Amino acid sequence: MNPSVHMFTSKLPVVIALLLCVAPVRAAVQVLDFEDAAFAADGSSINADNFGYGGLDWGSSIGVVDVPENISTTFAGWYVGVDCPFSGGASCNGAFNANGTITTAIEAISEPFVLESLVLTSSFQTQHVRLTGSLAGATLYDSGAVLLSATSRTFFDVGTGLDTLIIQVVTSAGAPVSSPTDPWVLDDMIISRPIPEPGTWVLLAAGLVVLALAFRRSKSPDSLT
Repeated sequence: MNPSVHMFTSKLPVVIALLLCVAPVRAAVQVLDFEDAAFAADGSSINADNFGYGGLDWGSSIGVVDVPENISTTFAGWYVGVDCPFSGGASCNGAFNANGTITTAIEAISEPFVLESLVLTSSFQTQHVRLTGSLAGATLYDSGAVLLSATSRTFFDVGTGLDTLIIQVVTSAGAPVSSPTDPWVLDDMIISRPIPEPGTWVLLAAGLVVLALAFRRSKSPDSLT
């Protein structure tokens, strides 16, 4: 047999197997708006009220507050442009860094997530924040110092796979501030995780079978001639 033809035919099963193993996936998208009934929305921590919300560990310094109940005293800036009523007792929750905590970390509990986007605002006065995201210790996203308004919401378009997101209150130069500041408020955090299509496992199994057959064929005496 022509050596080139033999090489092609010997590699063909491996190529087919790899193609079979590449199965389509779809993304499960979650919008974390902090409206879950488990939240007391009284400032208590997310982990205390609803540990694992969105498959994430929120640490001890991020809580949830009902904005309409606090509109006269706090988080007025976050309320601007939000489609929820000023009266009637309707819930319109947001997450915030309790006591103006400088650095907060949001971590995946079991599997990484794609942080699609989120919105942040300042509560009383403008301040800078810096968002950094990492995966397995490697920094993959860094927003730099971003100025948050107290009268409108700031949109962050991230679209990066992470296992840790850090939100840090910083100076305009991006360095951490030296003391706690006004809280920021987080809302509409959109994350996604890949989910295999129903046929994925069938295709994967078929690919593994072809690989096994190719390996067996490569070990047979005929394959050495």
